[in-house]
Amino acid sequence: MKASFWRYLTVLCALVTVISIIPSAANAQPNAAPFRDVSPQSWYGDGALYCYTHGYIAGTAEGEFSPKGTLTRAMAVQILYSMNSHNESYPASSFTDVATDKWYHDAAEWAYEKAVTGGSGIGIFQPKTPISRQDLCVMLYKCLAFSHFAEAEADATQIGFTDSDMISAYAADAVAWAASNAIVAGYEDGSFKPKNSVTRAEAAVMIRAFDLKFGHRWQEEIRSVRSCETDGESLFSCTECDISRRVVTRGYHLWSEPTVTAAGCFTEGSRFYSCLTCNKTRTETVPAIGYHAWDAGKITSPAGCYFTGVRSYCCTRCKTTRTETIPAIGSHVWGDWFDVIAADRNTTGYRERYCWHCAIGEGEIYRWEGYYPLLDSITLPSGGYNISTKNIGIKVIYVNSALLGTTSASYTSATANAVRRFQQKYGLPATGTVDLKTWLTMGYGEYDWYNLGTYVTPMTIDRSYTAQDHINTMINVAWDYAYYETEYRIGASGPPGTYADCSGLIYQCLYAVGICPDTNIVDHALAEYEYTSRWLAADPKLGPDVPTNSLLPGDLVFYAVNGKSTVVHVALYAGDGMIYDAWPNIGTTYRSINIPGYYVIKAKRVFP
Repeated sequence: MKASFWRYLTVLCALVTVISIIPSAANAQPNAAPFRDVSPQSWYGDGALYCYTHGYIAGTAEGEFSPKGTLTRAMAVQILYSMNSHNESYPASSFTDVATDKWYHDAAEWAYEKAVTGGSGIGIFQPKTPISRQDLCVMLYKCLAFSHFAEAEADATQIGFTDSDMISAYAADAVAWAASNAIVAGYEDGSFKPKNSVTRAEAAVMIRAFDLKFGHRWQEEIRSVRSCETDGESLFSCTECDISRRVVTRGYHLWSEPTVTAAGCFTEGSRFYSCLTCNKTRTETVPAIGYHAWDAGKITSPAGCYFTGVRSYCCTRCKTTRTETIPAIGSHVWGDWFDVIAADRNTTGYRERYCWHCAIGEGEIYRWEGYYPLLDSITLPSGGYNISTKNIGIKVIYVNSALLGTTSASYTSATANAVRRFQQKYGLPATGTVDLKTWLTMGYGEYDWYNLGTYVTPMTIDRSYTAQDHINTMINVAWDYAYYETEYRIGASGPPGTYADCSGLIYQCLYAVGICPDTNIVDHALAEYEYTSRWLAADPKLGPDVPTNSLLPGDLVFYAVNGKSTVVHVALYAGDGMIYDAWPNIGTTYRSINIPGYYVIKAKRVFP
């Protein structure tokens, strides 16, 4: 039973002036409260209306009796306390689990004082525990002590319930008495179920039966009839004695089940009621829910590796839809490479792979594992080296230009002496070697100190291009050096329009396609590497040697002086019997492969 019922019952009992001890005779019920959940034709209908009219049991809410609700021990003693018309007040409590401010405190104390119950143990009442059928019989049986019309006790052996053996010994006489006097009955299967909890419907029937047989002979005198909006008041007087009692029944509308207009996620709804008694109506606003109940969503357009997708959602209540962007994955999920053309000593390989997610494919060329790989970027050693007689190249040109007024790329004894004089003049250690401090004092910048000797042609191609594209890139780089009239200087490999020698030009062509030989332009700026062309000719990782009479564009061709076999020069074959090379007093040029006084003794194919 809901707590709201007992709060209501407490208020009702406070309104009842208790004058008598014994209940009434059955008369007409002009103040009977209509309950939505009690049919007059139900087996408990008379009991529910009788108990309500006499102020014994109230509804759980306006218009509701809740017949299937259970009766607790606290509820049971409160009903018996009201039935016996007591209004005693008890300042103390005999039970540790019944506080003096509880609505059932006085009823529990009265029941304990009158031996209607002894509690559930030493000092314990257990007010919230549902009361069993046999225990309610015991309480009513003990209330006979207050009845002026008690009859003889019944014989327990005469009760023929199929589960009589389940009735506790302390309750056997009480159950027999209740059954003999039609206060309680068994179930259709002949059982009594003594330990089942008592429902409100069962309690109403038992209380009515007990009151009619053993209570006062009530005569009801109606003072005012209860209506929907006014309270009713009845005065009951016993025809057998001078006891009387007053019962007030609160007026309320018996509202119908509502006609509901459901609230939306952001729109209000309503509940419409009409009174079943007086036809008055009322409407309640149902607040908007205030949010959408989105479903889990479904992908209507999947995201790709580099393009966004869409996920759609639908509100399960109002069917509003929304979408959200699914971020792109941000990268391909590549599968393994597989060869289309396998690389070997004489073949540039081609391979492909595909993205597991979007199935986009990509391909690239690659070189045989014994050759230099194709790199994405070229990294060289630091160019911040000191400059001395062991050096040649661009940084030496800058020193000679500043101190001797020449563009010689050789660090001669004249250069060293000029450096010493300059160092003495400016209070620097006179070593004859140019360090960073001497370089800065000459008026050059720190950036040039580290970068003049490490220029790398920017790569404009990657491995996704064909081998022929790479060959064309090498030739285009050589063309740039020739077009900008790059001067020849030994050991140099600067940008187009500055200085380069034959090997310096070839290094830049190789760097442009991602090939970085073990020797490099930093080494090339050492005097001992003056003929770097010899190192390149002997390097097996550049590519396979090819016959000099079967040249293709992009091949490296190596020269020796007539009658000798030592490599002294390298050029890039451009096709049609033409080469690009850097030559003393000529600079970088496009010319015939046939150089007077020299002959081609070797050729290497970078992209076979």
